[in-house]
This record gives sequence, C-alpha cells and structure tokens, in this order.
Amino acid sequence: MQYIMMLFIFLSISTEISARFLQLKSMTCKDYYEASRVLLFIGLISWLSFGLFFFPDAPLKVYGTFYCGKFGRAHHAEEYNAFLIWQKAGMALLLTIFVYSIFGRFLKRWKL
Repeated sequence: MQYIMMLFIFLSISTEISARFLQLKSMTCKDYYEASRVLLFIGLISWLSFGLFFFPDAPLKVYGTFYCGKFGRAHHAEEYNAFLIWQKAGMALLLTIFVYSIFGRFLKRWKL
C-alpha cells in the first residue's frame, strides 16, 4: 500500500511541475498536446525513479513459496504485488507515449 501512495505523490508533484512550467492563457489543440507531452515525460521520469528507489533488484520472480530479486534478496508477497503493479503501469505509460507520438505527427501534418 505504501508503494501506491508514493506513486500518487510522484504523480501529483509531476502534475504541479508541468502546470507551472506551461502557464498558458489560451489553449489550442497544439498547446494541449505539448502540455500532455510534458506530463508524460515527467510521469516517465517519476516512474523510473520510483522503480529504482523501491525495486533496485528488479525483476522479482517467484521461487516456490517466496519471491526473490536478482541480487538474491527475499521479498514479501506485498512487495511482489506492488512490483507487478509498477510493471503494468510502466507498460501503460509507454503505450500512451507511443500513441501520443503518433498523434503529434498528425498534428504537424494537419497544422492544428
């Protein structure tokens, strides 16, 4: 549970940083795209730093009845479940970045 709370803290900080960074008065479609791109970049950095801090011996694997990292340190089931959530969040984030990069190419072509 503490891992999920830390992830929400990272995301709230990244949202605040991107809002202060942009400070746009009138938003166009391109401005929304730029704002979301900054948010996704900050989210990616937050996701990576969260993983490096909490899971330095990733990937965690199941060995019989216990969970072990690549350095041989044993982990609890709660840590393993948090690692799986972190992994799935990373895949969703990378997929979102991929979709936004395609959307950005269409924005340039359509000149919106």
